[in-house]
Amino acid sequence: MTMGRFHPFIVLRTPDHIAWVLIQQIMCKGLFGIKFLFAARILGPERFGLVGVAIAALAIVESLADTGMMQAIIQRPSKLAPSEAGAVWTLQLLRGAIIATALAVSAGFIARLFGIPDSATLIMVAAILPLIRNAVHPGFFLLQRERNFRAVSLSESLSSGVDFFAALTLLESGCGPVSVLLGSCSGDAIRLALSWSKFRIPLQANLKWKKISDLGRYGLWIWASSILAVLLNQFDKFVVARWLGPASFGVYQTSSRLAQLGISDIALAAGQYLFPTMARMHNERQADGKKYFYKALLKMSIISGFLSAALICFAPFLVGKILGEKWISAIPVIRIQCVSMWFGAMIAVCVAFLRASGRPHVVTYSSIIQLFVLIMPSYWVINRFGVIGMAWLVFSALGVSLLYMVKQALSGVEQCA
Repeated sequence: MTMGRFHPFIVLRTPDHIAWVLIQQIMCKGLFGIKFLFAARILGPERFGLVGVAIAALAIVESLADTGMMQAIIQRPSKLAPSEAGAVWTLQLLRGAIIATALAVSAGFIARLFGIPDSATLIMVAAILPLIRNAVHPGFFLLQRERNFRAVSLSESLSSGVDFFAALTLLESGCGPVSVLLGSCSGDAIRLALSWSKFRIPLQANLKWKKISDLGRYGLWIWASSILAVLLNQFDKFVVARWLGPASFGVYQTSSRLAQLGISDIALAAGQYLFPTMARMHNERQADGKKYFYKALLKMSIISGFLSAALICFAPFLVGKILGEKWISAIPVIRIQCVSMWFGAMIAVCVAFLRASGRPHVVTYSSIIQLFVLIMPSYWVINRFGVIGMAWLVFSALGVSLLYMVKQALSGVEQCA
């Protein structure tokens, strides 16, 4: 693990330096955050809520067909043979076609299910995204496995830049909510082109998926976790949209994204570094797992806690000055979700360790517990307390999940010691 002093020339020469992950985080999440805020300000709560429904629908359908191949490739001790890479690619491509078809065919039904029929057209546009994302060359996955964070950072930053400028240009041209999705399509198309031009590996396309059965067994737990994760991430939004309407949904969705951008997205970026690093450590020197995990969890707790406190204090200023007066009702929701995202940041470290050490089932069990806590009282909470009540319910579910995962993760490091 490269954790040396930050020096520009050292960073440029070292593909696996953690600084590349930080650069990617600043570029990608920064551009996404500006795009998100710009779109929210121009569109307003109700029209921005339409975009939220399309994004939520895409996330739900994608999770139902998640193969877990990327995580399995990173965790696997051996590299992919050309025939195995070809089997992975055809499986992913089939996944993309299934997701795109499902979204396009059921767009009207999904929009009515959310209680916002006007979002059907946007859902159909969102169906383009899984086709592009799942056609990416498997060589792109190996960049993570080999800890080539420099290549990942540069390609993701370029993709985010194209997404940002395309979306803002379309928004300024008056194209409305569809601008956000078309920007995403542009950025994903750049990633696809780079994967086939710069990061390709020997590949023999085939349908012999038995060749990657070991990846499939590991990926099965990732698939289960993905379904549960998307239910957890989208259930509260679905309930708000269904029972409180597009304006309340726009406020809740925006509050959630602001808290996520400020806190938990940093943890997700750290997970991009931690997962392959911990996987290599598990495969080569398990005894170091205990010390490394403790240190990573402590650092994430301090950093994300500080960011959470800062965002809670400055929420009125950020909302009033950036989004405008029509978003003032989002302030109390943002404050509650900041603490929830602090929990989520620490959970991300546990998830990276558990998956890297070959225990993805623990992540699945934790998600089941969290989902149970979230669903059971949701109808009563949303009717009695509205969006504030739902925010507190998410806070409670994440807190319970964090306690369980930390206990299981610490048990795991004791076994590695």
